[in-house]
Amino acid sequence: MAQVDPGDDRLERHVVFCHRYDPARREFRAVAVAAYDNARQASRRMRAESAALRARRAAGEADPREYVSSIVWEPGYARLQANARLHRRAFRRGVYPAALRALELPANVGVYTLVEPGSPRGVGSDGPSGKNPVARWWAAARARLGGRAGHAP
Repeated sequence: MAQVDPGDDRLERHVVFCHRYDPARREFRAVAVAAYDNARQASRRMRAESAALRARRAAGEADPREYVSSIVWEPGYARLQANARLHRRAFRRGVYPAALRALELPANVGVYTLVEPGSPRGVGSDGPSGKNPVARWWAAARARLGGRAGHAP
């Protein structure tokens, strides 16, 4: 079996998790049991962990909420998730530093900003074509609210 380090972000890895209660943290959490470089070996390990969990349940040693799962982490997964966390922390604090704009994000994360239509900056400007959907939405919202879009009545 070609077992690999689950934290090695340079490789594609198939990680097997066991979701169990952690008494030190007083919560259920995913514990990485093993990581492999191919799906067949990960599937084999997952079946073995599932059988062990069933045996522990039969003996009354396992919580009924425990389960086994697996996921494929692509190369660079940890870096992209760290970038997404940086974005989330910045937005929660109400800032968006220019350095964040250059960071690559995972496929499940998007960043949208709204600016006035016709503005020369930003994603929301309608630019030369006037076909930006965000800019059209902003213009329609302002028209509906009598020029008060973004402000409380």
